[in-house]
Order: sequence, then C-alpha cells, then structure tokens
Amino acid sequence: PWVVIPDTVTDAEIQQYGQFLEQQQSLYHFPEIMIELGNENWNGLFRGAGIVSAASYGLVAERDFTLLQEAASNDPTVKMVGGGQYGNPNQVQQVAENIPSAPYIAAAPYFWGCQDTGQSTSTYLTEMFNDGWSNPANEMIPIAEGLKPGQTAVTYEENLTTTGGSATTAERMPIQAGYASGGALEQQILRVMNSGFRMQNVFAFEQLQINGQDGVYGYTGQCDANPPSGTNVPLWGLVHDLNASSNLIRPTGLAVELANLAIAGDFYPVNTSMYPNVTGAAFLTSGKWSALFSNGTGSSQTIVVTFPSSGIVPATMRQLSYTSGPTDMNESSPLVTIGTGSVTSLGNNQVSVTLPAWGAVALTP
Repeated sequence: PWVVIPDTVTDAEIQQYGQFLEQQQSLYHFPEIMIELGNENWNGLFRGAGIVSAASYGLVAERDFTLLQEAASNDPTVKMVGGGQYGNPNQVQQVAENIPSAPYIAAAPYFWGCQDTGQSTSTYLTEMFNDGWSNPANEMIPIAEGLKPGQTAVTYEENLTTTGGSATTAERMPIQAGYASGGALEQQILRVMNSGFRMQNVFAFEQLQINGQDGVYGYTGQCDANPPSGTNVPLWGLVHDLNASSNLIRPTGLAVELANLAIAGDFYPVNTSMYPNVTGAAFLTSGKWSALFSNGTGSSQTIVVTFPSSGIVPATMRQLSYTSGPTDMNESSPLVTIGTGSVTSLGNNQVSVTLPAWGAVALTP
C-alpha cells in the first residue's frame, strides 16, 4: 500500500494512524508500507492544504514521519516518501535533501500534454509515442542521479496527460482511449524503469473522463490553442467503470497487466538501439527470464532477443491485440484484449518475436 496522509494531520491523528498501521501489518505482513505527506505539495493548485516550499515541507515531513514511526513501534517496513515536481529536477533534489529519512523520492512522469485538431491518425500516434518534452531521459535521469545516498526514485503517478490542445472529443477518444494508448503507456513505463526508478504507480484506477483544459499544461510552445468548449477527455481511468456487468478495462489498464506479468525479480536493461522506437527491459527470477517490450512505430517489427547464457529463456508471449485497428477502444465493448503471440527459439539463448505496430508485448517462461 501507498498511503497519502494530509499536511493538516494532527499529532493525535498521527499517533492513531501509526498504531493502526502496526495492527494492519500484523495481519497482512506487507513487504513495505509507503507513507507520503500531502498530495503534490509543490503544486499551487493545492495551496490551501499544501506546503509549497521544499524546505518547509521537509521540516514538517521529518517531524510527522518521526512521530508516525514511533507510533508504529519503529516498524522498519514503514517507509517514508517525499514527493517533488517531475518537470523540475532541482526541486525534487531539494525535497530529497530536506527529507533525509525518506528512502523514496517520488515524481510524476506524465506525457503528451497536447493534441491539436485536424491531424491524421498516424500523426497523432507518432506524437503520442514521441513526446520530446516528457521523455524520461530528459527529466527522470537527472532526478535519479541527484538523490542522496540511500534514496531511490519512484513515481507516485504517471500516464497520458493530454488535456491541452485544440482537438475535439471525437478526435481525442480513439487516440487517448484507443489500443495504441496502451503501447504508449508501456513505453513510458519502460523508459522510466530504464531511467533508474524502482517502482511506478499509474494514475488512476477508475475514471470516465474529465473536461478538456486550456493551455495551462503548455511547455516549450505546446498547447497554445484551447480545447473547444465542452471537450471531454477519456483520462485517466485504467478501468472504464466498475459496473459488474461490463467491467471494461481500457488499453492502458491492459498495458499495466502486461507489465505485471513480466516484471519480477531482478531488472536488466536491454539494448534495443538496432530497432527503431523499440523499448525493452528483462527480468530474472528463480533462474527464469521474462521481458517487456513496446513498439512505437506504425509497422510490426521482428526482433531477436539474446539472453545471458544462464537461465531459462521465455517461451510464452502475451500482447495487446485489437479487433479492427489501432483506434479500437474498450469504451463500450472489449475490442482491445490481451492476446497471444509466438516465441521462436533460435538456440544459444536467443528468441525471435514480432512486436505489433504501436504495441506492447510481455515474454514469460
């Protein structure tokens, strides 16, 4: 569990909550319990109950965390999280310095903030997979490298954030809620992982839509045009709804499911430089290899993966699959599913797999 407690919490509430955590831990034996003070303290939108100054935030967080741990009998599984602003690595590092007891420092690598009207499907999909501003290599690596010894970078939220730009609701729906959004999110998950971040949380579990917004998310010239009045954006729910008769899972939710199929044990980077816009990572657990890949191009790509000489190589492939095309959605019926693919053994711990266009693939033993 990752729990946010409010900045306005009282000492009595901290005492009560620490005791509650200790009781729950005796029942469930979680490997870790993540505790974060306040939601996006850096964000002026929450100024009424937030602490914008990194130094002041650090002082309050250190004090409250100390009280909480004491109330939880100093349980070592209770881990403190300090949160910072993704687009401002220096601010995140200030948070890390001011909350030295926090082993985790969190940021939110959202991507593709702007979709403008009148462009082709291919252009939209290319933009979604190639958003230069939010490439984690530009923001996340400086954050991970700038932390204090003993601190690890994690993400408290991430997903598409395409509320800006002049695109209409009809233009946004098949892109932001379509099949390819799953592949784009998988790409971001992999890029963040390859940037040195240990764990990631995708936002959010369930949500139908929000209203489009004007250019408040514009960076480096993006989103100069505002969405038309009444624009709705199918963000951010991984699950479309919680109706027992449908229980529709969006492509982004299926991408998270694929990621969790593959991620286990120890992480290993994968060199995919010979395949355009392919991103990947491999994992070794109990002598068995698994892997996760995304393909950010409009054509399928057959790749060869060479695993180390020790360990059992993957033999099973799961992938995002559409019914008609890359703009298929799961808004009213499950047109996007997790399907199967083929893993061809080439010997010498090599396998060959074909990555679908704009797709995501998990390889498992």
